[in-house]
Amino acid sequence: MFTRHLLRQEYQEDPGALALVRLLQRVAEHDGGSTRPIAAVLKGIYNGNRNPVDLELVCKRLEGTDFEDVLKVMRLAFTVFERDGIEMHKVFSDERTMPKALFE
Repeated sequence: MFTRHLLRQEYQEDPGALALVRLLQRVAEHDGGSTRPIAAVLKGIYNGNRNPVDLELVCKRLEGTDFEDVLKVMRLAFTVFERDGIEMHKVFSDERTMPKALFE
């Protein structure tokens, strides 16, 4: 179960971090369908060299709320790297939370 309490304290109110938690929960609860592009985007943000994202799939298969959450997560990824100098998975208290959710 993914909740905001998995996030480091400074990110527990961040809209992008909260969107990330929601998207990870969606991926954990469903397999295929609209969760496939969500997982692809999150994997691409985690490691874009190994996990390129098919943007056509993202644009055509995501529903409105999920699409908006993906945009929030992309902004978060940009912000934490630019502002804090950290990689996306480090917004969690346990840095293994994101890769474990996506790759195991």
